[in-house]
Amino acid sequence: MQEDKTNTSSVRNIWPGLFLVVAGLFIITDKVIAGIPTWLVTIPVLIISFGVLLGIYQRFKNAFWLIPVFWGSYLLLEVQFPSLKLGNYAGPASIILLGIIFLLIKRSRTKSPKKKLVFGSHESVNITSVFDSSRKNVVAENFTVCDVTCLLGNAEVDLRGADIKDSALVDATVIFGVAKIIIPANWNIKNDLTSVFGSVEDKGILNVTKVDEGKTIILDGTAIFGGVEIIRV
Repeated sequence: MQEDKTNTSSVRNIWPGLFLVVAGLFIITDKVIAGIPTWLVTIPVLIISFGVLLGIYQRFKNAFWLIPVFWGSYLLLEVQFPSLKLGNYAGPASIILLGIIFLLIKRSRTKSPKKKLVFGSHESVNITSVFDSSRKNVVAENFTVCDVTCLLGNAEVDLRGADIKDSALVDATVIFGVAKIIIPANWNIKNDLTSVFGSVEDKGILNVTKVDEGKTIILDGTAIFGGVEIIRV
């Protein structure tokens, strides 16, 4: 199981490097070979490419990749076709895009207070926070996977009541938000998360005298202008 997760993370980590290599080759080709359309080496195309890369990296499991694709496409059309006057439609189009994202995100069907406390006993759990604050206590005896999604919101996952065999995966997608992962102090953390103007902070690691290598949390996913906090208790 641990080997499968590691192989998957390694394959996914190839995409950022491949993206940078292709972008660099495009820029070099543009300077060496004439006739390449100028719009191919512009900032809007870079933003669109980043959105597609984010979608591939996250296996298109959520709609956040649509945000850079939308704004990159808007900027590209605005520059290439100024006569369209797309500025008049930027506001309504943004509202439509936000509505699409809300429709595509997996949300709970039950209404609950703004501060939600949910207990999960399943091996695989999910927590989604969009303009909201959510908390989940996991008490599974054989915890394996947790999906955390934060968009302009905060999420907290408490794993102190859970147990893992060898390793478990926490896949976090954090955009302009904060995800807090609470774990026992002696658990091991393997950080495979990709950060773009974001951060990953492991609090309490300096006070740990002995780390249990048989209890490993593999942290994967993406943090864009957001943060992931590992809290050891």
